[in-house]
Amino acid sequence: MLLIMPMNKQALSLMSVLLLLLAAHSNAQIVLDRQVVSCYGMNICDQYCLFSTAGQSDYITVNGDPSGFTSGFEQPDGQLSLSVTLYTEHNLCDDSYVVTVQQVSECGQNDVLTYYWNNLQGDSISPPLNTIATLQIISSGGCSYSAQLNFANMVITDIPCTLEFFSFISPNGDGDNDTWLIRNIDQQDNRNNTVKIMNRWGNVVWQAKSYDNENVVWEGKDKNGEVLPDGTYFYFADINGREYNGYVELIR
Repeated sequence: MLLIMPMNKQALSLMSVLLLLLAAHSNAQIVLDRQVVSCYGMNICDQYCLFSTAGQSDYITVNGDPSGFTSGFEQPDGQLSLSVTLYTEHNLCDDSYVVTVQQVSECGQNDVLTYYWNNLQGDSISPPLNTIATLQIISSGGCSYSAQLNFANMVITDIPCTLEFFSFISPNGDGDNDTWLIRNIDQQDNRNNTVKIMNRWGNVVWQAKSYDNENVVWEGKDKNGEVLPDGTYFYFADINGREYNGYVELIR
């Protein structure tokens, strides 16, 4: 049964009226379309006793017998939109691009966000540069975001091809650190290089050009192919005119 009480236009714009047939001593919470009806309770007494725990000003309607009422406020039409900030980086080592959702705002702080790139769940994508992809974000609170993005028009941050010299070599044949690695030495910009390995007295025990971690790589042997004793060795590398030096521990 639906009962609409006479109300002014302002009140009607703020709420929808729903009549609920209730048994005595009932408690519940319901959502009807755009109306959120607060927790309510009802007890039969001399005067109709109604209470609400929703925490906002409620509009309450009762009918002629002690059996029903409604209490609620109206939500806005449609879903709330999100403000999204993306971060695009270009890895100069392998010439790859990664686009990541960096920040999402204008939604509930405690909302759980779910990301979809081209209908696949995840907060990042690795596209070719001149492509268009669809990003969709849905929050547990009802906020949403959807857009087609052209990566060619984005601000891109270049990530330099940083070299990393490993400080440990264990050439014992177990497949773990059997050779001395220089991360990113095999990239195109770093292939013009010379690498030297020296003992503690400063003598060059091994050296090579075009170090690449695979075909040209130090295996813990001297320049004659003889096994070197365990200990601390020092490296010197000239890579495209940039000089690097440090130490590496040889332990079998």
